Amino acid sequence: MGTRTVSKDRNALVRSAMAEANIKHWQLANQLGVSRVTLQDRLRYELTKEERQKILAAITALRLGKEAEAENKD
Repeated sequence: MGTRTVSKDRNALVRSAMAEANIKHWQLANQLGVSRVTLQDRLRYELTKEERQKILAAITALRLGKEAEAENKD
């Protein structure tokens, strides 16, 4: 996995995307197939480009799922 450095922004892009979509850590972890603790541990360090893309794609999928649920309730 290589050397990882602690990110000063601590993956601000991922965290802001989660906040905007109102997604909790446990929901994202479930979508990614990892535990909540594993996800939180990964977010403590700068993500690789591939990890960040995978996480952002999962956030998008969850957000779209929530939007579809909201539309079906109306």
